[in-house]
Amino acid sequence: MWEMNPTLSDNELIENASNGNRSAFETLYMKYKVKIFNYVYRLSGDRGAAEEITQKTFINVYRHLHQYRPGRSAAPWIYRIAQNFTRHHFKQRTHTPEMISIHEEKNEQEPGNLEDSLSAKGPNPLDTLKAREYSEAIQKLISTLPEKYRAVLILHDIQELSYEEIQDILRIPYNTAAGRLAKARMMLKKRIDPKKFNIEFYFSY
Repeated sequence: MWEMNPTLSDNELIENASNGNRSAFETLYMKYKVKIFNYVYRLSGDRGAAEEITQKTFINVYRHLHQYRPGRSAAPWIYRIAQNFTRHHFKQRTHTPEMISIHEEKNEQEPGNLEDSLSAKGPNPLDTLKAREYSEAIQKLISTLPEKYRAVLILHDIQELSYEEIQDILRIPYNTAAGRLAKARMMLKKRIDPKKFNIEFYFSY
């Protein structure tokens, strides 16, 4: 039985998967499924659609492994497939995205006992609540941006992808990506109430 090497690159995983190795594809899927789900969920505002699009994305990736060009980054390729499905979703219906937490979706863990919870070291619960309320409010504002600006903002500022990767995903020139990001940040800044939010916190990079 073939054992997955955790140090394998995306190129190696795709090469092995295209040669019929299901474990290699499962590893690639596990690496990107949460990232893709979060991106689509934030972009569409529809959890059900995000789940469906994520599934469609990886089915499409699997069916077109032979079309992947070795040497290129796998992330933009996978994101672009998800982006295309998401745009098709937008064309099918007009929908204003719901408020989505800016925090990444994670697999739920088994809860510990009360003693463990009380003795565990971690951030102050009140601080955590305030941070979550802040991020949710910011995400609600992000959801009001036009899709083309929202996409660049999410990819760069939340998903932390490079301009080069964003160019590949959205099929736009560098200057267009940079311009959209600057305008998205400006639009978001205008929507933020400085009396309620620390603007410099978000725009500190």
